Amino acid sequence: MSKLQSLLGSDRAERQNVDGDPMVVLFSGLPATGKSSFCRYLAHEHGFAHYNLEIFPDGWPQPSLKPLWDADRLDFVRRLEAAHPRVALDWGFPPSFLPWVEELSRAGVRIVWFSADPEQARKAFTARGGVDIGHFDLQIEAIRKANLPDAMTATTLETLGSDGQFLSPSQILEGLKSLF
Repeated sequence: MSKLQSLLGSDRAERQNVDGDPMVVLFSGLPATGKSSFCRYLAHEHGFAHYNLEIFPDGWPQPSLKPLWDADRLDFVRRLEAAHPRVALDWGFPPSFLPWVEELSRAGVRIVWFSADPEQARKAFTARGGVDIGHFDLQIEAIRKANLPDAMTATTLETLGSDGQFLSPSQILEGLKSLF
C-alpha cells in the first residue's frame, strides 16, 4: 500500500498518516482554480478538517481558533495538529500575507499552489459570479508582482488547463503524491 493510499484509504477506519504525525496542507493559488472544491472533496471523502480561512466563522470547524490564527501561526498550527489528524487550509491569500504563509511553512505546513492560465481562471471566476471581476484582476496583478509561486516553497499543480478543463480530484491527488 502506498503512502497516499494509507493516508487517504477507502474507508475512515483504514486511513492513517503513515508517519503517525498530523498533516496540515495549505491550498492556495490563483483565484478560481478549484482550491475550495478540492478541500471540500478532501473533507467529505477523506476525513480532512477543512478550514476556509476566508469564510469566518462558517468556514472553520473550530471558530475558537481564529484569535490564535490572528496572533501566532505556529501556535495555530500546533492546535490544529492536536485537534485533527489531517487539515486542509483553504486560502487564496493576498500576496502581502506571504510572511504568514512562510510562518506556516516553518511550522511544518505543506504548501500547495493551484495554477492555471490566467485567462482561463478569469473565465472560471466570471462564470461562478458573486464577486466583481475587478477583485480577480487586482489579485492576479499582485500575484505577478510578488512573483508567486516562485517566491515561496510550494508544490505547484496546474489544476485548470488552457482548454478550460479542471483536473478531477483523483488527478489532483495523483499530482500531489510527493506530499504524502
